Amino acid sequence: MKSKPILLILLLAAAAFLSGCVNLAAVRDVAKQAETLTAHNGIPKDFVDSPVRRQSLYSAEPVSADDMSAAKASRESFEKKQAVLAKYFAMLATLADKDAISYQKNLDGLVASASAAGALDKADGEVFASVANILLRTFTDGARHRHLRSIVERCDPAVKNVTVSMAVALRDGYGDLLSQEVAAHASFDRAMKTADSTALQRLAGYVTRELKAQEEKRSQAAETYAAALEKIAAVHHTLATNLTDFTRKELVAQLREYEDDLKTLKAKLAP
Repeated sequence: MKSKPILLILLLAAAAFLSGCVNLAAVRDVAKQAETLTAHNGIPKDFVDSPVRRQSLYSAEPVSADDMSAAKASRESFEKKQAVLAKYFAMLATLADKDAISYQKNLDGLVASASAAGALDKADGEVFASVANILLRTFTDGARHRHLRSIVERCDPAVKNVTVSMAVALRDGYGDLLSQEVAAHASFDRAMKTADSTALQRLAGYVTRELKAQEEKRSQAAETYAAALEKIAAVHHTLATNLTDFTRKELVAQLREYEDDLKTLKAKLAP
């Protein structure tokens, strides 16, 4: 009969544990999609390749050292922002999925590197660093929920700033590079069409078709990635404006829609 009090204690403990369970799967899944997209590496490499293609259409001379240095700096800055965002969303996904984690070291190092290189504004770097300096050790779903709320609220302005700056880099910076390629291609096409050789003129037509197809593909990829970054910022802001309960039915449905949207954008960026 002594086992009854023990059994009762166990039942009460189980009930208390279950009452604190919070299903954060929707947050986890959409954060994983955001992590994958922010780490997309198909476009940053082209920050450097584009000037090389442009120059090859004008002459056999290599890209100037200044132009190449600027292109490499743009790529490095963009990739450092990507690394910080990817690690940040990986942290959110893991926190929404596991009992105990510590992302302090990895995120802190990336933030320091990005800030030192000027890829992050000082204020945004400080926000991400403040999160990195929290040693996240949680053993209940309720604690994970509290940590998520605190982190999302604190980092929402910085996430918006970084994603906006990346979208601008894609549409303006990279977009300008692509426009310069188009101009170089037009110059090349005019020169080829004045050639005496019929064979060269036919070759010019073939090259024109190929280059235009590639230009359109790159332009569409840049716009798709910019849209993906804006969608990621919207996802995060939605969480930031629903801090009271990440498991609310309406919010979960919206996060699932966002997850599908991000999957669609990721598929469009696939090689």
